[in-house]
Amino acid sequence: MKPDSVCEVSMSKYNVDYAAWRNRQVIYEGVLTIELADDMTATDDVIAEQVHATLAERAAQYGGSSPDMVNVNSFEKTE
Repeated sequence: MKPDSVCEVSMSKYNVDYAAWRNRQVIYEGVLTIELADDMTATDDVIAEQVHATLAERAAQYGGSSPDMVNVNSFEKTE
């Protein structure tokens, strides 16, 4: 049985060089690949929010700390 409507969202991947902070100390840093919907404009703030959400999700799933703040050093679209 097919659903009545299928909504496919086109996504783009970005490699993000970031530093994540908690209590004024860097707890994670490196390069992370994230995905954004093509209808979203990739700005530092939007990218930082997505990195923060990804790190918080991983912390909840695997343990560890969720950052208070994420700094985006750079990002580039990979696809």
